Amino acid sequence: MQDIEEQALQTYNENILFLQINHPSLFHKLTALENAISNGYHQERYSLEYKDGYFDVMDIESKKWFYDTNSTAHAKEIAKSINYNKKDNVYETYLHFDIDDENVAMHEGTSTEESALSASAHLLHYSNKYANHNNTSMKQIYKFIFIGTGLGLHIQAIHQRVQSSAYFIVEDDLELFKLSLFVTNYSKIHADGSEIIFSIFDDANEFQQNSQKFLETLFIYNHYIKFINLSLNDEKKLKAIQEIIVSQGYLAFNFAAMTKSFLRPLDYLKCGYPILNLNNLSNKQLIKNKPILLLGAGPSLGRNIDWVKKNQDKFIIVSISTILYELEKHNIKPDIITHIHGDYQALPHIQKVKDVSFFDKSVAIFASMAFMKFTEYFKKENVFIYENNSSYKDNFGNLVTENVGSSSYKLLLQLQVEEFYMLGIDFALDQETGATHIESHAHLKTAKLEEDEDLGGALDYEMAVVKVPGNFLDKVYSTILYRNQTFELTKIYHSFATMHTKKIYNLSNGASIENALPLRVEDIECSKFEVIDKDMFYDALKSLLRENSEDFLTEHELHRIKIDIQECDMKIDILNEFKKKNHQDLNSYHGNVLRMFRACFTSQKGVQNQDLSHILTLYFQFTSGYIFDIINTKEIKNPKKLMKDLNKLFTGQLTKIITHYKNRLQEYIDFTNSNKSAHK
Repeated sequence: MQDIEEQALQTYNENILFLQINHPSLFHKLTALENAISNGYHQERYSLEYKDGYFDVMDIESKKWFYDTNSTAHAKEIAKSINYNKKDNVYETYLHFDIDDENVAMHEGTSTEESALSASAHLLHYSNKYANHNNTSMKQIYKFIFIGTGLGLHIQAIHQRVQSSAYFIVEDDLELFKLSLFVTNYSKIHADGSEIIFSIFDDANEFQQNSQKFLETLFIYNHYIKFINLSLNDEKKLKAIQEIIVSQGYLAFNFAAMTKSFLRPLDYLKCGYPILNLNNLSNKQLIKNKPILLLGAGPSLGRNIDWVKKNQDKFIIVSISTILYELEKHNIKPDIITHIHGDYQALPHIQKVKDVSFFDKSVAIFASMAFMKFTEYFKKENVFIYENNSSYKDNFGNLVTENVGSSSYKLLLQLQVEEFYMLGIDFALDQETGATHIESHAHLKTAKLEEDEDLGGALDYEMAVVKVPGNFLDKVYSTILYRNQTFELTKIYHSFATMHTKKIYNLSNGASIENALPLRVEDIECSKFEVIDKDMFYDALKSLLRENSEDFLTEHELHRIKIDIQECDMKIDILNEFKKKNHQDLNSYHGNVLRMFRACFTSQKGVQNQDLSHILTLYFQFTSGYIFDIINTKEIKNPKKLMKDLNKLFTGQLTKIITHYKNRLQEYIDFTNSNKSAHK
């Protein structure tokens, strides 16, 4: 018995040292628990007991056992139950596409700015044919999730069997996890070469961060992630992980959208649109010391539109572009219009407007990825472009967000606005009808006002209903998409709010927004606000923006583009060399693909092109799961043919992406050279 106690204590000490070095935040949680117990602030709930050759945990108050069976044998049975198929106890983290031969040709014929399938359809079609989850299995399980640790014995047993490359270990009970440190040696699992990400006693924000960290770790193996739920009843935690999986950025904003976002500023420059220097605007007084009303397309706008109409002269009105028809209908003229949407789906919102000249005294501050046909509806002299993902202009700043509501919010904070009010930034459904937007919104949908409890790959990121803290109500019905957008606003606030930001008021009957004070429109004493001379403000704002913008690139900025073009050529050379490489077997091929990926991220000229690296990262996130799943499929009969086929597919598609990007950069260089020649 003494030997067992000494071994348990040694295991605990090894684990504590491992956590202290590699997981300091978890180490501090355990230290805080120890101190609370020692000082009598926390009464221990559990007792670790050794009986009949195995460990068990007794609930001190109820005298009930956690296992009430041989825990070692129990762990072995769980490990034995693990299979390598792609259907049981598995998260599928990819998008399902049914692509036939005809569709492949159609998708591959499109531009890499227009569709993610333009440079992936062949690969996805190949994956569906040779690695279909319905009739194939995995050679190795690379990533594994454990919901609930108990004493961790099943974790140890499963690791001994599958030797996964990364584990995500989730446990809400800190005291129970502490007991597992005496029994399961996590440090040895790590020493075997496995990454471990812990989520122990996490709040919602910590859990999301750790889940995302796990997904980003060795993301090339994310295609199928096995899981074990020890408690067998913690479906909420399983669902929470699934929600985070479907919320991954590369699924919502893929490499094609990013390519478009990086290249479209050049189109705006070619057409003579000015690029705003956001950094210069942050200390200007014109906007920052006036009451601002930010209007979004949430249901609360429709319910309070008369109040907006009545008080529009008391606020500088900043309106997102999707509500212009609604504003025109109620004779409300916004002072600033914001827009970010990058494709044709933006057009219905402006095409519904009866007379666009209604907005002739509205200044348009649009993201550089905005769909140009939408922008062309507005007077050119009123339009100013800011870079959102790209950074062609030196020290002009950029503004990266996921949606127009967030970008408008971030813009106001970046301009150091001291006081602003938000209406229609609901990030929730209408609590009576289930509507996603105001009635006039071109893409209005409705959802049932009940939480979506389904588990499975078909969970809808945009429409899966969840409950979140409300602005006026305790809880409101929202969606995963909207909930994540409130998280984004919190991050934006902590990044950009300054001592100048005095008050932000949330006027919407929607989700609670951190750092925004709930305020009903009827409680605002608008009679005390001064009437704003809107014509004078329009002239002053337009003059200010014109003074702080440029519609050209300097020689230094152009030189950087030329270096980027050379980088593209060098990356294409890397791909061409890889095509010629001999691969002995699938294992060596596996390693060679990884090395080739890394080489594509390595700068050949000493100055890394961050834009292209970002595009390639998103491409690898989108496609690498398919590539490595095919390599990891047991039923592949002809490895040589597989390697040949994959080489042709993904090197060809990578070359297509890089070549398109290079050609678009070269077009702009040729354009500027042509202009110089014309003006000589």
